[in-house]
Amino acid sequence: MNEFLFMKILKMVMLLLKIASVSEVVDLYKLQGKINMIL
Repeated sequence: MNEFLFMKILKMVMLLLKIASVSEVVDLYKLQGKINMIL
């Protein structure tokens, strides 16, 4: 049961990493904009 759950979580994490790597650049630009507004 634990191994199955671990594999399920691992697959979800890998999927999130794929999505994150695609939108990472966009998020970095947004983050820079927010930091510039605060400073």
